[in-house]
Amino acid sequence: MRMRRKKWAASELREACFVVDEPLCCRGKWREQFARREQPLHLELGCGKGGFISRLALLHPEVNYLAVDKIDNMLGLAKRAVERVCLQEKREPDNIRLTNFEVECIDRILAPQDEVKRLYINFCNPWPKPRHRKHRLTYVSQLLCYRSFLAPDAELFFKTDDEGLFHDTLCHYLPQAGFVVEEVIRDLHAAGLPENIETEHERMFSEEGIPIKFLRARLGPLPVQRQEESPGAGDFSE
Repeated sequence: MRMRRKKWAASELREACFVVDEPLCCRGKWREQFARREQPLHLELGCGKGGFISRLALLHPEVNYLAVDKIDNMLGLAKRAVERVCLQEKREPDNIRLTNFEVECIDRILAPQDEVKRLYINFCNPWPKPRHRKHRLTYVSQLLCYRSFLAPDAELFFKTDDEGLFHDTLCHYLPQAGFVVEEVIRDLHAAGLPENIETEHERMFSEEGIPIKFLRARLGPLPVQRQEESPGAGDFSE
């Protein structure tokens, strides 16, 4: 169901000190957006209403967080979530930045110099039809795109309710893009992963009895056949 337009979102986003309104200008210079530039940079693609990233940033002040979403309405809700958490804890949002951008083209605003140490992808659109799967945020071409700005040995954290997306990501996309899977949990809540922070979608799916799938992978060397291909080649036939 389409979200009702939030008339207040655009103006509030413009006024918030932790919202970056010109992300293209920050490519290669994201660390300069934070008070503590020396801290590692972590990225969430598709932050939604911001419940996850706002609490994560609160728990880890030693990390800088960049959260991206392409929908103003969602980013407006994320902005309010950050403000709500900061007000409750009486602290400033100095280690979190939000910005509006198309996540499928994320390499347009992030460069190798940004050295993202961890990438979070939570409950992205599963695009179940074969002809649409290239739009998945964990598809091979997307993973190859992320390699351009990830730091050496960077991590990828992925959560989903969708079994098909999880299987394809685990068994096909990650290996072809040179990511080494280090942890797989097929029922996250039953496993009781320490410090797991629920997203809005995670809570909804869990209440419906749908197991939450989770994996953690680390950036590794590209497979030999992928190294021999031209840059940006990420087509994958399923």
